[in-house]
This record gives sequence, C-alpha cells and structure tokens, in this order.
Amino acid sequence: MISALAACVVVIEAGSRSGALNTASHALEQGRAVLAVPGRPNDPRYAGTLRLLHEGAAMVLDASDVLAQFGVYTQEPTPRGSRAGGAQRVPWTSPLPDHGDGGHEAVVRRLLSRTDEASLDVIVSAVTTGEGGSGNVPTPGPRHAQADAADTAAALTALLTVMELSGEIERTETGRYRLRTARR
Repeated sequence: MISALAACVVVIEAGSRSGALNTASHALEQGRAVLAVPGRPNDPRYAGTLRLLHEGAAMVLDASDVLAQFGVYTQEPTPRGSRAGGAQRVPWTSPLPDHGDGGHEAVVRRLLSRTDEASLDVIVSAVTTGEGGSGNVPTPGPRHAQADAADTAAALTALLTVMELSGEIERTETGRYRLRTARR
C-alpha cells in the first residue's frame, strides 16, 4: 500500500530483512524510484540500506536529493559547513492554475504579510479565491468551483514545503505557517 501511494520510497534504516526492504521491492516492481540514506558499513541496522545503494538506489544525503528526484531542486545546495549564501531560492512551478493574481507564492506572501500566521485552510481559501489575505477568511468563489479542494490542498502543501525549505516561511508548533521574517 505504501509504495502504491508514494511517488518514491526513501529507506532511512533497514536491516538485512525488514519491512522497509519489502516496501522498496514493491516500489521497484511498480516503477517507483527508490532512494536510500547511507549508514555505517559495520552496523547491521543498515545492511539492507547499503545493499539498496549497492544495487543502484539513489543516495540521499539531505532533502535536496529527494527534491532533485522530482526535478524541483535544480541549483547546487550551499556546501555543507559553509556559512556563505544562506537559504537558497528553490525553483517551483505550481500545478495550480494561475488566475492572474501574481502567482500562488505571491498570494501566500501577501496573506502571511498581513497576518501573524495562517492555517492551511486559510491559505487554500486565499489561493482559490485569489485573495491575498484581507484578514478575513475568504470564501470560495464560483469561478474556482472546478478546483478540487483536496488537490488544491495537496499542491499548496508542496508549495509551502518548498517555500519552507528555501527559508522564506516557517511552520509553527501549532501547524500554521508564517513568514520567517515575522519571527519574534
């Protein structure tokens, strides 16, 4: 089930016999990408993970490796241990239709610049109505009635993740989103 629902499978730790290896095997049969995080060669908890890498699984060292699998992250990340550059901008093309409002990132920025933080529901409403956060929770308009709420929420979650990884926004302990510059 897991591999059927996933676009790719990332194995972090797997012994020589484990459920993670079973999932990876099913993913390969279903044409899904299999990625693995390397572990210590002499640690039995990583025997299966290392075998996956030896057999051709893509190596994962950080989140950019997973994003690269989907073609989202096209820039080289700042070298580990380097303080130069700070957070980098991650290229993103939204799967949501553009209604001439400056793009969904712009709507999210406008909304979050006008409020301390916002839930995913409020952000979805703002994007589907094209409102940039008037402070009120927008109601969906008829021109966007064809947008499936679940697909919109999924696409926006991906967009918010990319914005979070780029350092532009952050998620609070309560699961809401805010601009990183708005941190107090």
